[in-house]
Amino acid sequence: MDFLGLIFAVDSVPAIFAIPGLRALCFALAATIHRLKCPKYTLALLLVFTGANVFVVGIIGKIPVVISLTVTFGLIAGGVLVSLCKTRGQPAVVEAT
Repeated sequence: MDFLGLIFAVDSVPAIFAIPGLRALCFALAATIHRLKCPKYTLALLLVFTGANVFVVGIIGKIPVVISLTVTFGLIAGGVLVSLCKTRGQPAVVEAT
């Protein structure tokens, strides 16, 4: 086994543990997707922020990563909270399988 093969094998170990977590996250999202009413607006705001971030780098320099992550997390959390407030009190949608 060469060195690159060893690195690839070691790199694959965290992926094996991440797959069940992603699967559980997918099921959790599928169970609550009916409550999310404005993901398009949240995604649009994230894309505008990303484009502005790229544009601003040429003018004033790089925006710190902490600020970018805070804005990104804030936009996602805000979109989820607004959606949950808008759909409060609505009955849960149960799909037949």
